Amino acid sequence: MVIKTVVPMTFLVTGGSGFIGSGIVRALLKANHAVRAFYRPGDDPRLLEGLRVERIHGDICDVDSLALAASGCEGVFHTVGNMSFRKKDRPSQRRINVEGVRSVVESCMRSGVRRLVHTSTVNACGIPHPPGTLGDEETPFNWEKTDFFYAITKHEGERIALSANCRSLEVIVVNPGTVFGAGDIRFNAGGYIRAVQKMPILFHPAGGANCVHVDAVVEGHLAAFFRGRPGQRYILGGENLSYREIFATIASVLRRPRLLLPMPYPAAMASAALLASGASIAGFSFRLSPESVRAGYLKLYYSSTKATNELGLRLIPFRKAVEDAAAWYEKIDPMKTKKENLDDEKIDQSDKQAPHASDHDGLGPCRNERRRTRGNGPDRIRAGFDEGSRACERQNLDCGRKSHLH
Repeated sequence: MVIKTVVPMTFLVTGGSGFIGSGIVRALLKANHAVRAFYRPGDDPRLLEGLRVERIHGDICDVDSLALAASGCEGVFHTVGNMSFRKKDRPSQRRINVEGVRSVVESCMRSGVRRLVHTSTVNACGIPHPPGTLGDEETPFNWEKTDFFYAITKHEGERIALSANCRSLEVIVVNPGTVFGAGDIRFNAGGYIRAVQKMPILFHPAGGANCVHVDAVVEGHLAAFFRGRPGQRYILGGENLSYREIFATIASVLRRPRLLLPMPYPAAMASAALLASGASIAGFSFRLSPESVRAGYLKLYYSSTKATNELGLRLIPFRKAVEDAAAWYEKIDPMKTKKENLDDEKIDQSDKQAPHASDHDGLGPCRNERRRTRGNGPDRIRAGFDEGSRACERQNLDCGRKSHLH
C-alpha cells in the first residue's frame, strides 16, 4: 500500500519506541514527514536506531508534557497500551489503557491537533457468537463475564477516544488482531515463536485468533489517518487461525517438528493457577491467568472487510509474518543490551574485513568459535531465546507480558 501526500506534515507517535509505534515512525519518515516519538524514560529505544526522529520522554498521563509534544502536529498516533494478564497489574493497566487515552485526547484538543488515530485491539470488539462465526466492528461488546480486563480497559479507552470525535478533532480507532512480524522486541506475539523454539511438546487451547502482519497494521494506521472516516473503528486483521494452526505454522517455518496436543479446559485452568505464580516449564517462564485461559478457548475470528474496502488493507499471509519475525530474531537478540548487539556486529565486520587472518589471535576464543557460538538460522534464534529467558529472570521481567508499547 502506498499513501501519497502532497505536503509534508508533523506527527506525534506515542509509544514510538514500541513494536507498532516504531513501524509507524519509519513509515512516516519514509513518506518525508517530520516525526516525534513519545515514550517513557527507560524504554528500550533500539527500534528507533538510525532514524531521524525527535525523541520525547514523558508519562502518558501527563497532559502538559503531551500537549507540548503535540504542539504544531497535524496528527497523533496513540499506540501505548498495557496488556498484562495479571490481577496485580490492573491498576496500572486501567491508568494506561483508560486514563492515558483521556490524557492524549485532552492534549490533542489543547494543541489544536487535527486528527487522532487511536490504537485499540480487536479484543475491544465483542466475542463472536455463535462460536466460529466472524465478528466485526459492530459486534456488541460482551467481555464483562470473562473478566478479561485487558479487553475491558481497551474498550473503555476507545469509547473515550470516539466520544471526543468532533469538528475540531477527528478521531479514528483501529483494532489490530494478534500482531506478528519483525520488531516484536518484547515477545508479545513473539512469545508463541519462543514457545515453539523451546518446547518439544506443546499443549494448545481449543480457541483461535486473528493473526496479522505488523506491516499491514502499520499501513492500516496511516490509511486510517489519510482515508478513514472520523468516528469510525476499523479492524486491522489477517488470517483467522486456530491455535493448533498457529503453532504448526511456526514449527514449519522454524523447521522444528513439534508434538501438538490439545489441552482440556480444566487442565489449562489448573496450569494457570500454577504458572501465574511464576513457575516454569522446561526453563520457559509463562504468565498465565484464568482470564487469559478463558480467552484462549474462544474462537476470536474477525472480518477486516471494512478496512479492506475503505482503507485498502492488504492481507499478508501469516506464514510470511512468522518468517519475518524469525529472520529478525536471528539478526538481533531482543533481550541483549544495545552494546552486546553492537559487539556482535563488530565481530561480524572484523571477520569480513580480515578473511585470511589467523583463526585464533591468542586473546580468547577464535573467530570461528565465536561464530559457532552465535550460530545461524533457527539455532541462533533458539540461543537467543534461551539467553532472553535468562535475562528476563535476572531482571525480574515478565517476558513481554508487562506494561508495554504495542
